[in-house]
Amino acid sequence: MIIMRFKSLINGLNKLILTKRIMIENIIYVLVIFFKYYINSENYGKFSKSSNVFFIITSIFSFYQHNLMKAFFSIILLIISNTFMTYAWYGHLKFKEMKGFNNLSLFLIILISWGIAFFEYIFQVPANRIGYQNYGGPFSLVQLKVIQEAVSLTVFSVFTFMVFKNETIKTNQIIGFALLILAVYFIFKK
Repeated sequence: MIIMRFKSLINGLNKLILTKRIMIENIIYVLVIFFKYYINSENYGKFSKSSNVFFIITSIFSFYQHNLMKAFFSIILLIISNTFMTYAWYGHLKFKEMKGFNNLSLFLIILISWGIAFFEYIFQVPANRIGYQNYGGPFSLVQLKVIQEAVSLTVFSVFTFMVFKNETIKTNQIIGFALLILAVYFIFKK
């Protein structure tokens, strides 16, 4: 019976995480759920004070851990997505040097790029849904977009250095990239 109530409480906490409330309201809500469970339990008064404190601390920790994991997975999926996107957008520029691809028509190159871009969307859509606040993630829409742009520039830079070795990045381009990365800081600043 206690395990069933605990599972019900955990399910309530999971629903709590999916709301758009600020952190203080979430902590208060966790406390309300706990005390509601504590008072309505047939084991009222049988819990030790240390188990109450332990439950509250683990509930708050699981909230932070859950949001941290969503942020981590969202960013990892964006990196994978942008790798496919960069290859779809710019990889075909190396087809001229690849045997069997050097005489393809523009239409076939477009189809190949679309095929590669399909995998971009397989990772990009879940990344945005996992990371977006309305789906329980830690990021606003603007924050997701700025993260995506920063990831895109990073992946593009690595791709350029690895695939297009004859291309060089100039100082003004590095400064522009740095300013875009600086935008991430200002978007996340409270």
